[in-house]
Amino acid sequence: MALPKITLYYDVISPYSWIAFETLLRYETKQYFKLTLKPIFLGGIMKETSNSPPAMVPAKGRYMVKDLDILSRYYDMKIVHPKDFFETAIKQGTLKAVRFLASIQKENEKYLVPASREFWKRLWLRGETAFTNNDFFEVGTKIGLGENTTNEIIKTIDSSFIKEKIKHNTKEAIDDGAFGAPWIVDH
Repeated sequence: MALPKITLYYDVISPYSWIAFETLLRYETKQYFKLTLKPIFLGGIMKETSNSPPAMVPAKGRYMVKDLDILSRYYDMKIVHPKDFFETAIKQGTLKAVRFLASIQKENEKYLVPASREFWKRLWLRGETAFTNNDFFEVGTKIGLGENTTNEIIKTIDSSFIKEKIKHNTKEAIDDGAFGAPWIVDH
């Protein structure tokens, strides 16, 4: 019998996506389902659905701090609220980071999980940035892509193919009803 299929649409700007990502990966190893990972641009979903990021709505932002503390303990994940989340993530965005992930997925999918995880650690554990080519280089070399491969992947971030891939993934999530991230679909 074929395993059920689950698709996780995610953006590394979302700590809730990180929690879903790690949780689904834990269960996938038990062969309960086949997991497909699809990086998306959460900013595009927010704009298209007229939604606002939790950090931009004062009541949601206050709740999010408490909620993430509880969830990080429950899921045994260390999540540290960035000191200046607006500057390190919201203002600069993660569009190029998710494009970097889409490019990794295209070139060598086995690196998608460690690259995604490393971006979340940069943003939600160490308070680092995730929007410059240097950030992408650090992620790529840290996960073992090597300098040359990482540089080649960085060159593809602005390619029409990768831009369209993120647009496609994002539209696919929206068409399925997404209004935020993570968005999880059971097929």
